[in-house]
Amino acid sequence: MGHPQPPTGWHKWAFPALGILIGLVAIGLSVALPVLTELWGALAFLAVLGISYRRRIPWLRDDLSPQEPFGRPVKQEVQTVLLVLGIALAFQLVRWLADGGALRSRTGDDDEGYIFLAYQILGYFDTPPIFALRPPGWPLIISGLVSLFGHRAIWSVGLYHRLLLALFPPLLYLVLRRFVRRPVAITAALLSLTMEYNEIIATAALSDLSYAATSLFLLYALLMTLASERPRRWLIAASLIAVAKTLIRLSGLGVVVAGAVALILLTPGRLARRLGRAAVLVAPTLVAVLGLGFYNQARTGQFGLSTVGSFTLLFHHGPFLSRAPDTPAFRELSRLLPEVPPEYLFRSTGDLWITQYRFTKQGHTIFDYGDLTDRAARELVFTLPSEYLTRLGEGVIIMLLDPLRGVLPDSWVYYPPVPYERVLKDDLPACNIQSTFGADVKTQWCSQYEQLRSWLRFEPPWLSGLPALPQRVAHLLTISLPYRLRLLTWPLYWGLAGFGSLILLLTRPTTRRLAILIGLPLLVEFALTILVTNGIETRYLFYFHPAYLIAVWLTLACLIHPSEPDAKG
Repeated sequence: MGHPQPPTGWHKWAFPALGILIGLVAIGLSVALPVLTELWGALAFLAVLGISYRRRIPWLRDDLSPQEPFGRPVKQEVQTVLLVLGIALAFQLVRWLADGGALRSRTGDDDEGYIFLAYQILGYFDTPPIFALRPPGWPLIISGLVSLFGHRAIWSVGLYHRLLLALFPPLLYLVLRRFVRRPVAITAALLSLTMEYNEIIATAALSDLSYAATSLFLLYALLMTLASERPRRWLIAASLIAVAKTLIRLSGLGVVVAGAVALILLTPGRLARRLGRAAVLVAPTLVAVLGLGFYNQARTGQFGLSTVGSFTLLFHHGPFLSRAPDTPAFRELSRLLPEVPPEYLFRSTGDLWITQYRFTKQGHTIFDYGDLTDRAARELVFTLPSEYLTRLGEGVIIMLLDPLRGVLPDSWVYYPPVPYERVLKDDLPACNIQSTFGADVKTQWCSQYEQLRSWLRFEPPWLSGLPALPQRVAHLLTISLPYRLRLLTWPLYWGLAGFGSLILLLTRPTTRRLAILIGLPLLVEFALTILVTNGIETRYLFYFHPAYLIAVWLTLACLIHPSEPDAKG
C-alpha cells in the first residue's frame, strides 16, 4: 500500500494568481468601457458587505434603543475627532499645494462677478454694490479673505475652500458615531475625502462649495439641538448658519423652512415649544432677506432680491425646447435678438447674456431684466408644460443616476447642436463685468477692475520655489489616487441609493427621526435644483452628497448588523 504523496504546493499560488488575473482583466475592461468602471466599484462594495455579513461583523452600536431619538450622546470623542480632522486637514493642504495652491489660472464670468462685488464691498469703486444678480454672502467672504491677505491674494479663496473641505470628515464622523461603531464611522469619514467634488469648484471663486458646506453645518446644528443637553446654543448656531446659507444662495430659504418643519415634527413637548424653536431658526433669515430687499430698494428704487432664478431656468431648459413660446415676454426677448429666428430663441445658452446686455444698454436696470425673464419663465412653463415636464423628468433621472449618466441617451446629457449658423460673439462687451451685470456697469469701472485683476496673484509667491518632485508626489497621492478611488466609492453618492436609504431609515424607530431631519431639507433642495436646472451640471450635486453619505452609510450598517436593535426597546 503506497503512502500519500505530499502536496506539490501548486494550489497555494494558483488561486491567488487566478484572482490577480481576474482583477487585471476587470481593470482592463474598465479602462476600455467606462460603464464597467462604475460596475467594478459596485462589485467591490458588495464584496466588502458580503464578507462583513457572513462574518457577523457588527457595524451598529449595540446600545441603541427607540427611546433615544439619536442614540446616546457620544462622549470622549475629542481625540478621534482631532485625528480625523488632522488627516483631512493634511490631505486638503497637500492637495491645495498639488493644485498649484491657487484658483484656476483664468477666472470665468461667475468668478469675476463675485470678485467684482467683493471689491465693491471693500470700497475700491465709487459706488456701493447692488446685490441683484449675486447675493451678498459669498462676496462678503471673498472680501474678508482678500482684506486679510491683501487685495491681490485671490489664492486665499482656494485655501479657504480646502480648509472648508477639511471640516466635512469630522462632521460626518460625529453624525454617524451616534449610530455606528467607531471603526465604521472613521472609515466613512475618511472615505469622504474621495467625494466627487469638481476640482474647478474647489479652486474657483464660486459660491457652490460654501453653500453646500452650510447644509452639512446646519444639519449637525439641528441634530445637536434635538440631542444635546444644551439645545438653546445649538439652535442659535443653526439660525446663524441658516442666515449664511440664504445670503450665499437665496434658494437656501426653502431649505431653512424645511429644517424648521423638521423641528416642529421632531421636538418633543407642547406645540408652542415646537413653534418657538422653528421661529428662532427662521426669523433671522427672514430679517436678512427683507434687509437685502430694502438695501436694493435704497440703491435702485426697486425692492428686488435676485434675478437669477428665472434666468437660470431659461438658461438650462431653453436649449432643449423644440420651439420658443409665442408669448409677450418671449416676443420682447426675440426683438432684442433679431439675428436668431424666433422658433430658435434660447437654443444657445449664450443668447440670454446678449439679450441682457442689449436690454440694459437701452436704459433698463438689471431688475427690469429680471422681471422680463420672470415673465418669460412663467410663459415657458405654462405654454409648453409637456416639454418642460419632459425635461424635468429627464433631469431627475440624470441627477439620481449620477455617476451612471453614461448609460443615458446622449440627447439627455449633452446640449443639442445649434441648428443654424450665427456669430454673436462680437455683440458681447469686452468687459466681462458688463456681460454679467449689464450695461449699468460704467466703462471706467471695467478698466479699473481689469487693472485690479491684472495684479491678482493666483498662487502664493513662495509656491514656485518648492521643488518639482515633492509637488509631483503630492499630485499623485492627493489628486490622481483619490480620483481612482472614487471609482470604488461611487455607490455612496448615487441618488437612488441615497433616497432609497432614507425610505429604509424611516421604517426603523432608532433612525426615523434622523431620516426626517435629513430628508425634508434634501427633498426641498433637490426639488428647487431640478425645477431650474437640467440635471447636467454636476456641481449642484454638492448640495446633496453629505446627506447621501450619512443615509447610505447608516443604511449599510443597519443591513450588516446581525441583530435587530430596534427590538430591544
